[in-house]
Amino acid sequence: MNGSNRLIRKNIHNKGAELDIRKILIIRLSSIGDIVLTSPAVRLLKKKFPQSEIDFVVKKQFAELIAHNPYLNGILVFDKNSTDNSLKSLKKTVRAKRYDLVIDLHKNFRSYYLTWASNAVKIVRYKKFIWRRFLYVRFKINLFKEIIPIYRRYLLPLEKLDIADDN
Repeated sequence: MNGSNRLIRKNIHNKGAELDIRKILIIRLSSIGDIVLTSPAVRLLKKKFPQSEIDFVVKKQFAELIAHNPYLNGILVFDKNSTDNSLKSLKKTVRAKRYDLVIDLHKNFRSYYLTWASNAVKIVRYKKFIWRRFLYVRFKINLFKEIIPIYRRYLLPLEKLDIADDN
């Protein structure tokens, strides 16, 4: 699919057309607590798209955290010390699986690389509020209007898919 067709498809979906989502990839590479806090997002995605396959990309040392999640179909493991699970190899796997939707809940260089490589029709990303956090930590300037728990912040990008927190 060339770039112009891809943009048209994204624009159609962004205008509220019903998404035909069959394959979903969630990216959250590290941090034990953060990976655990993605669980509500995974569950709500499966609830919204019950027939979809949902895969999760995670670093090798954290794969066991999500190994028994009943809403996941597969785990893609990233191991920077392995040639089999290197970022380049993982990119090839992600591209070959042809995901319809990629949800980047990590938002770093590696996750951007994988989302770019996916050629997914729809990509949604977690917002880190980096500048607000920097100003608060470094200068005690608080620009946050409210304190939002991390698990709910992982749900914010899903609002673009008409998915809301069901508490």
